[in-house]
Amino acid sequence: MRLITNLLIIAILFSVPHVSIARIPEVVLSKKSAVVSIYVEDKQKIVAGGSGFIIDQNGIIVTNAHVIEPWNKSTTGILYVKKSDGTFLEPTEVIAADAVKDVALVRVKEQNLPFIKLTSNITPTQGDDVVVIGNPLGLETTVTDGIISAIRGEDGFLQISAPISQGSSGSPVLNSKGEAIGVATSIMAGGQNLNFAIPASYVTNLPTQEKAPPVKGLKKRAESPSGFETVTPEDIERDVVQIPEGAVHKGKVLFATDSGGYTYIRIEENGAPLWVAVTQTTISIGDIIEFPDSPPMTGFNSKSMNMTFDKITFAAGIRIVQRGNVEFKSPEEKHLYYAEQYSSMNNTPAAIEEISKAIELNPKKAEYYGKRANYYLQRRMYADSKSDEYQQIVASNRESCRNAVDDLNKAIAINPGNDVFYATQARIFTDSLFCDYANADKAIKLYETAIQLNPKKADYYVEKGWQHKIKNDFSKVLDCAKKALSISPNNEDAHYLYGSYYEENNKYDKALEYYTKGLSVSDNVTFGYFYIDGVMEKTKKYDDAVRIYTDLIKQHPKRLIFYNGRAEYYAKLKNYKKAIADYTTCIKLNPNSEYNYNLRANCYYEDGKKSEALTDYRTACDMKHAESCEMIPIVFADIKRGANWVPVAASSDVNYYYDKKGYTKNKNGVAVAWIRGEITDKEEYIKDIDISEYEKEKYKNVSHVMSRFEVDCPNQKLRVPISLIYAENGNVIRSYEDEKTKYSNIIPNSIGASIHENLCKGAPAKKIGKKK
Repeated sequence: MRLITNLLIIAILFSVPHVSIARIPEVVLSKKSAVVSIYVEDKQKIVAGGSGFIIDQNGIIVTNAHVIEPWNKSTTGILYVKKSDGTFLEPTEVIAADAVKDVALVRVKEQNLPFIKLTSNITPTQGDDVVVIGNPLGLETTVTDGIISAIRGEDGFLQISAPISQGSSGSPVLNSKGEAIGVATSIMAGGQNLNFAIPASYVTNLPTQEKAPPVKGLKKRAESPSGFETVTPEDIERDVVQIPEGAVHKGKVLFATDSGGYTYIRIEENGAPLWVAVTQTTISIGDIIEFPDSPPMTGFNSKSMNMTFDKITFAAGIRIVQRGNVEFKSPEEKHLYYAEQYSSMNNTPAAIEEISKAIELNPKKAEYYGKRANYYLQRRMYADSKSDEYQQIVASNRESCRNAVDDLNKAIAINPGNDVFYATQARIFTDSLFCDYANADKAIKLYETAIQLNPKKADYYVEKGWQHKIKNDFSKVLDCAKKALSISPNNEDAHYLYGSYYEENNKYDKALEYYTKGLSVSDNVTFGYFYIDGVMEKTKKYDDAVRIYTDLIKQHPKRLIFYNGRAEYYAKLKNYKKAIADYTTCIKLNPNSEYNYNLRANCYYEDGKKSEALTDYRTACDMKHAESCEMIPIVFADIKRGANWVPVAASSDVNYYYDKKGYTKNKNGVAVAWIRGEITDKEEYIKDIDISEYEKEKYKNVSHVMSRFEVDCPNQKLRVPISLIYAENGNVIRSYEDEKTKYSNIIPNSIGASIHENLCKGAPAKKIGKKK
């Protein structure tokens, strides 16, 4: 019996889910000594068991309520608590138990125990890393890791991807700091075990029992209880809480690969691709699988897969409904299939590796070289000249372009009658952004060959036309546009090419006509938007732009960019009310766009609605829009200052405003106004003024300067008879008053010149523009 039992234990040890201990922080692994094994013995048999963990050095242990429930119902059962080092603790009472939430607290006699901090003041978020440390009976301590894959319902249960091995229910679910954020439990749903963490807040808020039940038959054990040496995890009967069958996803497996302890699976569900990841499993292309519905993660970056997923669901498990019958006719076909799958998920290095294997097996297949050329081009990245990786990215892009050209030459040598090879190579020679291979003459020749082979391809004429435009050969630009539209009347790029011809010839009305046609038939309206903007910058006929976008909105009432475009021109016409209305529509169509909140805030600001502007700037700032964050203190200062103060000048360290209510101007043309100088850079301001080192200490909290300016408008002179410098607390740091101060000549292009220009206008309160 002992031999059979040991073999069973060995088999289970090797079936425990794999985890890379090296990637788990040491502070987390150090908590293993506070994890215990809990089980109930009744009539010489283990009837229930699980794990628990010490949360107080004075002997308080948390576990699942279902782990101790069989003991609580029995009159003959014995409750055991065993540490990871093999020693037993003596339970003295059950402090609290909640069968609904599946949480229980047990006190043991021993003191000064290692413990795990239970944290309920940190809000876990989807995607956070978690570690589960279990101490199931019959096994050494198990450690598994994963992430929070979903946060369920109002109760905030944390669904986790970390596997919970049998006997580990009640284990601590730890964050990267080694703090317990929850208690592990399993719930049965749709025939599958889903792994959850009961939030730590449930434990901290668990009411204690008025009278704890007696702890029956307990005694401290120095050695294993009777029958212990024959106990295996299979002997433990684990109860799980049943929940109603929920929604499931079901689809055909298109792709599956093992990476970083997970199996990443791409399925097709109702004609749409869907990603799911599960703890490493065996799956085949063509299998029909299903898994429980769960909120997907967005923007998840898998370092092991070297890719970012737009959406991916981490499922507790999958069920294979039907085995697939997909059989590849040859290794070559399999490599092609995987290359296309990797390409569709933007994992181009893997796609290149797979197609290269297909080429090795069949080096005379022109299409394979063409595919690999496209994968090389797909691998290119935008190079930001300000980034540290700029030179590295540029070199990588050039290498990719060079490899693509080489592969296309090989493809053409094998099959010179394929127009796509020539057109693809031509596009490389039009690329100045990624490849730095721009050569209009080469591109035109390649397009001409592609057109000879396939004269019904409108895009070839359009692309060739843009190269003629680079060479200022506008008659050929027009020929290409006309030919493209004769083949494909709804080709948006052909309309844009036609419009560019008219714009170059200063026929802006015709240019706008074709740009608008391009927009009306386009799914991607960005280019048309820029073309219209380019014409408007030349003509300044913003009413035309409003009319164009109004017509487009009538045709496409749900296209955000048309409202955005119209709002921009309403703002340029200073019709802020209508601009604000359009940006509000944009926000309704896409409430997650920080740019539209920023743009609406700008309009509110220009329209004098500072409070509304502040609200929108704060919203955009919360969404990481840097410009909005910079505007918040400016708007706040405007609100605090009041509406009577109008900007008149600015320097690198001071912004100047005048009080329009206190402004006067006599019959001799002398304007008098109080000027408020708000200090924006204290260090720079202190450097500029002539004060001693001792006085500088007083200026550390300088806020603003109030000065009375008298400006002799006809003679371009001014004087400042009164000036007061204020600290942030409102105290006057320094004051100056001398009614005999003489007028000084105004220096051109100075702060004084700007103040003179604004105060000496006929009605400055009406004519001075609002601050940008």
